[in-house]
Amino acid sequence: MRSRNKKNTKFIWTKEFIILLVFLLVFIGAAIALNLPTSKERRVNRLNDAISTYNTANSTSYSTLTEENVYKEISHDDLAVKKNQDAYTYVLYGSLSDGTFLDELAKINTAAKNYDIDLVYICDSSWYTDQEDKDTVEFRTLVDQKQDALNKKVDDDQKDFDVSLGTTLLVFKSDVLIFNSQTYSSSDSASEYDWSKYVNKALTLNKNEN
Repeated sequence: MRSRNKKNTKFIWTKEFIILLVFLLVFIGAAIALNLPTSKERRVNRLNDAISTYNTANSTSYSTLTEENVYKEISHDDLAVKKNQDAYTYVLYGSLSDGTFLDELAKINTAAKNYDIDLVYICDSSWYTDQEDKDTVEFRTLVDQKQDALNKKVDDDQKDFDVSLGTTLLVFKSDVLIFNSQTYSSSDSASEYDWSKYVNKALTLNKNEN
C-alpha cells in the first residue's frame, strides 16, 4: 500500500509541477514580450542613434525624433509599387551616414505635421553608397533598373531621379514623379540645397491643387 500511495503522490506532484512550470514560462514570455521594443520604437531608436553618433563625431546638433513621427521605411521595390497606389507619395531618399539626411529628418517631420501629412517614406540609399565598385556591369544594371522603376513617369518640369546624388526629397502623384529636389539645384551636392524652400514646395503640392 505504501508503495502505491507513494506512486500516486509522485504522479500528483509531477502534474502540479508541470502546470506551475507552464504558468511560469507563460508569465516570463509575456513579461519579455511587453518589454521588447515595437517595430516603430526600433525604427526611431535606429534613426536617433545615427543622429547622435553623427552629432558626436562632427560637433553638430541635429535634432532627434520623437516616437510620434511621420516616417516609415520602404524599399526601392516596394516604393515602385506604392507610388502607383497612393494619390500622393512622399519620400525622403538617403543614408543614415549622410549629414544632410540626418539634419533634415526632424525638420521634414515638423513641416509634414504642419501640413497635415502623416506619412513620409524613408528609402535607404546605402545599397548604392556602400557599394565599393560602382562600375561593374552587374551593379550598373541594378542602378538602371531601380532608377527606371522610379522614373517611369516624370513631370516635364522635373529631372529624372538620380540615385548617385545623395539625399533627395521626392513626391509622386498616382505613379508620376511630380517633385524631385535634384531639379532645383545647380550643384550636385545636396548639402547646398535650400532645403526649407524645397520642403515647403514639396509638401504643399496637394494644397496648391485645391
